[in-house]
Amino acid sequence: MPGPLILTLRRIAVLPTGDIPPEFSAGEEGDTDNNTIEITFTLDVFSPTTDYLSGFALTQNAVPMTITAGDRQTDHSIIHLTVTEDVDIDDDIDVSYDDDLGDIEAESDGTDMADIASSQTTNYVGSHHYHDEEWASGHLAHL
Repeated sequence: MPGPLILTLRRIAVLPTGDIPPEFSAGEEGDTDNNTIEITFTLDVFSPTTDYLSGFALTQNAVPMTITAGDRQTDHSIIHLTVTEDVDIDDDIDVSYDDDLGDIEAESDGTDMADIASSQTTNYVGSHHYHDEEWASGHLAHL
């Protein structure tokens, strides 16, 4: 008579080991000022040439915008794009990225960021009152 059958089950976990590109997570305008579009990615990003402008395109109500600067922030998953146009509360702002024109990559392993199809940003113009500007502050007086 044969002995007991013994089964050993092993769980194997496959963890990602690189080659994960940063992806567009969110875009918004109006939080910094009316000429700055903030783009957030799923990973920290890096540009070997420190060029955080090339490859991006923005439209305001379907009209191309002029981007004058691109700056990575202290939180490396955020880039600020500065535009010449003023954005107001009724504007629709879309962002896209062409990997053939830009050189942004994952900071962790150098994987190139893929193209971003035209994606709408969130418009916060006029929705925040930080009261940190003289025009927005209110003063109460006790007489």
